[in-house]
Amino acid sequence: MLNLERTEKLILAILVFILFVGLALLAYQRSRPLSVVEIGAFDSDYRQAGTAGEELPKININKADAEELMALKGIGKTIAERIVEYRSLKGPFVSIDDIKNVKGIGKAMLDKIKDRISVE
Repeated sequence: MLNLERTEKLILAILVFILFVGLALLAYQRSRPLSVVEIGAFDSDYRQAGTAGEELPKININKADAEELMALKGIGKTIAERIVEYRSLKGPFVSIDDIKNVKGIGKAMLDKIKDRISVE
């Protein structure tokens, strides 16, 4: 059949082994249920996208918990927790521009989320 030297056979065996391990990992990943974090990520993406012509409800940054804040585009767990912490230490936000005082939120981030937040 194939006339391979010992090192060539070894390399071929290693490559076949790596292929099988990769396929096994892929099968495992597809078979396991989604974690809560993954489901939250999909849910967050869905809420950000909305449907054509539908305006998404605004999130009151003075009342929202970290999970609700994570529905905002670009706001992850860490920044959401910082918003909640800032609000508990400094009091409610007076305007949406005040959110720039939270570490990790600058003008660019505010521009992304300003249409989705309120300070009622």
